[in-house]
Amino acid sequence: MSKIQYCITSNLDDTKNKLSEIIRHEFKKDYIKTSWNNHELCIRIEKVGASEIKIALTQEGDSVFLKESSRNISMMHKPFVSEVERRVHLVMEEKLGAKKV
Repeated sequence: MSKIQYCITSNLDDTKNKLSEIIRHEFKKDYIKTSWNNHELCIRIEKVGASEIKIALTQEGDSVFLKESSRNISMMHKPFVSEVERRVHLVMEEKLGAKKV
């Protein structure tokens, strides 16, 4: 499992709004839940317990960095994490236009 790290030329609020809209359409599995805590995206796997990956959005100049801030994965969810990571990659690069750093 690699750390999630992306960068996009944009402002923080626009990136968060666009990302929220994309997530609504892309994360449709009933056991994957997403929520926001200020400028931190929380992706939860809720299936016989819970795991979560948090991604913090930070503004640096004219760029927004989307970096994994924490990861708490239960042993039972290891098979689901790769699916979540694939979806995050799809959302960040192909839908949002961010580049992996």
